[in-house]
Amino acid sequence: MAAELVRQVSWLRRASVPRIAWVIRDVADAGWSCDEVLAWLHIRGAADHVRRPSGLLATLLATALEALDTELKRRAAVEQWRDSRRAARERHVEWEGPWRAPSSHALSKQVSAAADRVRAGLAAPALTEISAGQEADVASLSKQEVLDLRAAAAKDHRLVLRWLDFAGELTTRRVFTSRFVDDVLRLRATGHLVLHGGAR
Repeated sequence: MAAELVRQVSWLRRASVPRIAWVIRDVADAGWSCDEVLAWLHIRGAADHVRRPSGLLATLLATALEALDTELKRRAAVEQWRDSRRAARERHVEWEGPWRAPSSHALSKQVSAAADRVRAGLAAPALTEISAGQEADVASLSKQEVLDLRAAAAKDHRLVLRWLDFAGELTTRRVFTSRFVDDVLRLRATGHLVLHGGAR
């Protein structure tokens, strides 16, 4: 189980497998599976910067046996963890299939106008009237329009930030791909960007 945890948990990758085996001995002796430990770590969360992986793991597991003291509780935790992973995968799946039929003709016209402005070199989508939190319906964009938007974003990543503001994260990821949006957000946070071949 220790080797599997070191393989699956990013902040444990530098840790010694025998040391991790010693840290998890109580939950292992109690019959916990690797998935149950992963589910508990998901519930507890972890710090962004980990200096001593084994120490953090010991701290996170300190109350595990009391909190998940029955097999039913552990099973529920694993289901919650799997559901969250499934939802995360679905959020990051790049859009590949055909566009869905538009749910709002007026909104579709606004998105088309935005694409026209980008193709015209203005690179300033005009969807300012979309209410806060509303996802834009980009169903009317053709594949070529999406490719044009991606090409424009590869030249000026601020376009992605504007789309995040006016169209929402889900729509922006569908148009520009999750990988490219993640790169742009990383740039905004660090001031350094390494693009993976642009927004294709």
